[in-house]
Amino acid sequence: MKHLVASALLFFILLSACQPPPFYQVNKAFTDQVWTYNDPLESSFEISDTTQLYYIDLDVVHHRDFSFQNIYIKITTSFPDGKTVDDTLPLELKAKDSTWNGDCSGDWCDAHFKLIDRTAFRAIGMHKITIEQYGRQDSLRGVKSVQLLVNEIVVD
Repeated sequence: MKHLVASALLFFILLSACQPPPFYQVNKAFTDQVWTYNDPLESSFEISDTTQLYYIDLDVVHHRDFSFQNIYIKITTSFPDGKTVDDTLPLELKAKDSTWNGDCSGDWCDAHFKLIDRTAFRAIGMHKITIEQYGRQDSLRGVKSVQLLVNEIVVD
């Protein structure tokens, strides 16, 4: 039985080690763990292949004593032709049973959100994604950082 558990653990470690790194990632840490309206996460990256598929995730690290059940964000995507698209999303940090979504360790929780499950960028060139906190209050205390991850979908 011990060998079976050890083999399964080794398999999962090797599987996670084989995943390619993100195509693009950017982390934004907030001074004094306060996310304000005027402190967005801004990112720009180059697309050279319009046939490649991607998924886009966002990680939010927040304090266990965070005052809200969710965070509203505004996402602005700017395309090479100058057009922009805005979207507003709620990020549910707490489940209905009042437990934190994500992984909590010590005083901090890391909540992972899939923003887009499958997409392709339609134009070659620089793309910009800006993520702003879009809540009712200018300052959200207890948010340590946000991280945007753009990952290629690997088709075998």
